[in-house]
Amino acid sequence: VNLVPASASTPIALFGTGSAGDFVVSQALVNAFGSGPSEIVVGRADGTGAITVSAGTAATDFTIRNPGTGSGGIALNGALNVGSNRLTLNSAGTVSQSAALTAGSLQLLGTGGTHTLTNTGNAVGTLAADTGSVDFVHAGALTIGTVNGTTGATVTGDFSAAVAASGGTLTLASGAAITTGGTGTVTLSADAMDVSGTVSSASGIVALRPRTAGRLVSLGTEDASSLSLTDAELDKITAGTLRLGSSDAGALTIAAALTPSGASTLSLLSGGTVSQSGAGAVTVTNLRVDAGGAVSLADNANAATTFAAATANWPCSWRRA
Repeated sequence: VNLVPASASTPIALFGTGSAGDFVVSQALVNAFGSGPSEIVVGRADGTGAITVSAGTAATDFTIRNPGTGSGGIALNGALNVGSNRLTLNSAGTVSQSAALTAGSLQLLGTGGTHTLTNTGNAVGTLAADTGSVDFVHAGALTIGTVNGTTGATVTGDFSAAVAASGGTLTLASGAAITTGGTGTVTLSADAMDVSGTVSSASGIVALRPRTAGRLVSLGTEDASSLSLTDAELDKITAGTLRLGSSDAGALTIAAALTPSGASTLSLLSGGTVSQSGAGAVTVTNLRVDAGGAVSLADNANAATTFAAATANWPCSWRRA
């Protein structure tokens, strides 16, 4: 079912009363279709008129779109709930929210669109995108995977995805890729991660960081009590700079050999100490360490052409092969 205004530039009021001249799609109209159609589409394929969404529900896959050049964007001003169905937001403008989204999966589309969806109550399960930029926060465990034919996230700008819940897991599914235009920044924030897919920002920054302040970071081995990333996972990342940890993270430990093959510069950040244990050694062209505590990287022979460190508390030690 397609619900479209006669003119591409006509504003749309979804689930609200709107203003004079708006194309109004009421909750009663959506309810009348129930779960009968496979999908309800609100807006034109060439639409540019701004879309304002009030609180509402739908019982089938649901698309809201205005992807035409010069789009007025989509403002999600009320809680939108499509149950376990798919929600697609397709806009060449700015997509924003002031209330949570609930869906089985979320697809973000629109050439050059800017999707800023940072409500900590968002619950969509699986996310996929092909658009300009994405800044997305999810309540609990989140998978970046395949939604309605879109796999992973392809953006021309920056991409950010975060899991708000303490201890929550962010999964990049096998076969899924996060790809920027080459200079964009990719930021993944969660207290646990499963990087089975790939990440590429060839000349940009890829940052993997814990969501909760004080969360420990373990590199090289799996550790359920930490944000842990193995060398195999890090090898799936291509970046100008690979940044691991954060300035408010807990202690960072290199517990096994790290040889990040897709990044020439590795940056390690911690609000606590940075140290190595076992076979934990780093092989990379450039290594930078920023820590709130001591830096102890002399237990094993590291291989880096350039090493730099900044710490608020001495000592700082480093051993090169």
